[in-house]
Amino acid sequence: MMGRLLPLVLLAACVGTSPPTASRYLTYELFEDIPAPGSAVYRDRDSESFSYRSKNYRCARFTYDYPGTESDAARFYRSTMTQVSYGWTLTGEEKAGVGSTLLTFVKNADRVTVALDRIQHRGTVLIDIRVNYRR
Repeated sequence: MMGRLLPLVLLAACVGTSPPTASRYLTYELFEDIPAPGSAVYRDRDSESFSYRSKNYRCARFTYDYPGTESDAARFYRSTMTQVSYGWTLTGEEKAGVGSTLLTFVKNADRVTVALDRIQHRGTVLIDIRVNYRR
């Protein structure tokens, strides 16, 4: 599904110092420095996930279904994103209730939020990753 074009209306959610122009397109392309747990399933249907990248700017929303627990997913992101090979710094962590965690990372001018929410009726965790994106 890589490279599939999405509606430009999603571009309005992207923020940054160099916003993209209307002539650019969104894709499902993943960013190499934003990992996901090995058993997570990428949700690339119905505009649930998208990305945009230009020479000096990037914006994305990546969503996954994860069959583990919210605490396992949080542990994965805390330990993996901060590895030298990914280069992120954890700047915030908050519990938003039972089964919900919000992690914030920064690297250079980029800001990433990782929202982890337990979906009881499915027995999975929804991982919602946003790069330079308004909530």
